[in-house]
Amino acid sequence: MKLTGTVRDWLGRAAPIDPFRLWPKGAYFVQEPMFTDNPYMDALITAEILDETGTVAAMEGALYDPEIRDRHASARADYLRAVNALPDTADVVLAAVQRATAALSGH
Repeated sequence: MKLTGTVRDWLGRAAPIDPFRLWPKGAYFVQEPMFTDNPYMDALITAEILDETGTVAAMEGALYDPEIRDRHASARADYLRAVNALPDTADVVLAAVQRATAALSGH
C-alpha cells in the first residue's frame, strides 16, 4: 500500500490505527473468518481506506469501468443463485429441532 502525503501526515497524528471493517476495536478479527473464502466477497469491491490511491481507483473502476462492473454484477448474480438454492430457513430449523427432539427422547 502506498500512502499519499495527506494520508501519511494524518496517520502520523492519528496512529496507531488498528485494522478494521467496523468499530468497535477488535471487530476486524472477529469478522475475518466470515470473509475468508466467502463467495459474497467476489461480488464486492473492497479497499483499505488508508490506501487513498487504491480506494479512489476502486471507486473509479466501480463507476466507470464496464468490465469491472460486469464482473461484479456476474458475481452478485452467482451469489444470488447460490442463496436462492439454499433450503428455506424454517425447514432447516424444523429439521434441527426434530433431530434434537429425537436425540433427547432416545429415538
